[in-house]
Amino acid sequence: MKVRETTLPGVGKKFAITLQSGDELVIVVHITGEREMFLFRPEADEPCAEIFLTDAEAREVALILGGAAYEPTPLHQAELVLRGLVLDWLTVTPNLPLASHSIAELQIRKRTGVSVIAIRRGERIIPNPDPTERLEVGDLLLLVGTGEQMRRFQETFGEGKGL
Repeated sequence: MKVRETTLPGVGKKFAITLQSGDELVIVVHITGEREMFLFRPEADEPCAEIFLTDAEAREVALILGGAAYEPTPLHQAELVLRGLVLDWLTVTPNLPLASHSIAELQIRKRTGVSVIAIRRGERIIPNPDPTERLEVGDLLLLVGTGEQMRRFQETFGEGKGL
């Protein structure tokens, strides 16, 4: 995949992405926050599809595409082979020593190397949560780290573990 970025003075930025299929996806991010997306078939001068999104819609779509709004099934864990990273979902249950504590209090990253990159709390998504965010029973956490860091997280915060 090839990405080309162009500044559009007074408008924003344009990103042109050549997809594996040979199609080109063009995304214009306006300074107002609105987004326009155009799909061009190879050798075509006119787009075959156009999508216009508000800033809020674009951010919601980004969460979905990034995997923060949907837990894939049946795969519970996805390994990003080239980068050696593991994404994992964890539901905060009463049996885990996470509930009613902030991310900072738990020192998750310092103790394990794992980062909490999103929280799904009911219908609400909290991307890149602040360290002061308190975890609640029922929260679905999106975690990222290496395989070793994930093992350390499980050893530190798994069932029956204390703070």
